[in-house]
Amino acid sequence: MFNTHERKTMRLLYFSQPTCPPCRLMSAVVDNVIIKMQISVDLINAADHEQKDRTKYNVTGTPTVILVDDKYNELHRWVGLTTEDKLINKIKELSNG
Repeated sequence: MFNTHERKTMRLLYFSQPTCPPCRLMSAVVDNVIIKMQISVDLINAADHEQKDRTKYNVTGTPTVILVDDKYNELHRWVGLTTEDKLINKIKELSNG
């Protein structure tokens, strides 16, 4: 019998705005995480996106990155700038848990 350990399916929700200078920096971090972790991301322009997504996830500022499971339940949140290492470490921690 094989012992199969499936990795949890997760994705990032990335709320940003074109006029937000920290968002430009955070976009590069998110891009690197997408490549390194092969994780999907929903890019949400908080400036012109429907209010329902910001309200559903209680997003009050940008940049905001939310790690969700396959049913879009929130697993972790980063508000403001964060590092690539912090994102990657949390994704690894939660994908094996």
